[in-house]
Amino acid sequence: MRWGWASGRDLAEAARWYKLAADTGDRQAIFALGIAKLKGRGRPEKIAPERRRYLKRAAAQNHPGALYNLGILAIEIMA
Repeated sequence: MRWGWASGRDLAEAARWYKLAADTGDRQAIFALGIAKLKGRGRPEKIAPERRRYLKRAAAQNHPGALYNLGILAIEIMA
């Protein structure tokens, strides 16, 4: 049911479920929310700070995708 594809695309509902899982410390859910923010899903004024926060939380749990994407963000900032 990733991002609501199994029952139709309801990104808000999918994000709600990922947020619930992230709040329990699930590193994959935390990472999924960070990636969603990177792709621009959510309110634009909250995207930048939230994406870094979620990716840092997942990276703190050694999530390889989060570590990679934080590196990419760091490179983009320096460029």
